[in-house]
Amino acid sequence: MIIIEVGAHYSPELQNLIKDEENQCFFIEALPTHIPILTHRLKEKFGDAQNYKIVQGVLHAEGTVVELFYDAEQRSNRGCSIYPNPKIPHSIFVAAFTLKQLISRFNLASIDILRFSVRGSEFPVLENYEFRIRPRIIMVAPHQIEGVEEPEVKMREILADKEYELLFAAGWSQEPEDQAEKDAYLRNLGIQDSTLRHSDMIFLDRGKK
Repeated sequence: MIIIEVGAHYSPELQNLIKDEENQCFFIEALPTHIPILTHRLKEKFGDAQNYKIVQGVLHAEGTVVELFYDAEQRSNRGCSIYPNPKIPHSIFVAAFTLKQLISRFNLASIDILRFSVRGSEFPVLENYEFRIRPRIIMVAPHQIEGVEEPEVKMREILADKEYELLFAAGWSQEPEDQAEKDAYLRNLGIQDSTLRHSDMIFLDRGKK
């Protein structure tokens, strides 16, 4: 599977993706200071594995430069945001690129999973992408940002307009039989990693092929 993980950090999910040698993974890391850390950990764990690439920068609606706010004490990109936050005093300007530019850079003919673990940039990315190459599955955890009162509702509206169907969302019944049904359905779609299946919102492409 071709997988783009936006907001990469050293986690069980990321490690499990690399363990499956049939996956081709692209991990987007915003902070340049975190690239050596992530690279070292993955090299130590997986040696010279060739099925992943770490891409430094911010996936955004425009391929320019954006100000990124971050917690200097964090050793991963958790807490990073393109939106000002009084609780996040540090910022840095980093290169930004569009999803279209990323696809062109690596000559991708398809995307199986596009997964966001970021704070806010998922909205402009998905609103402005033309979806000529359509991710089969989009996984996202919408964050509360300025100007968006109900991020989950906003995300559902954006992707419904792009002809994506919401399959599962956090807050639905978490009874064991419901979780089992959800896991079985996603396994049938080719998503074998149980940790990857636990995104807040999961959308399936229903657009015309």
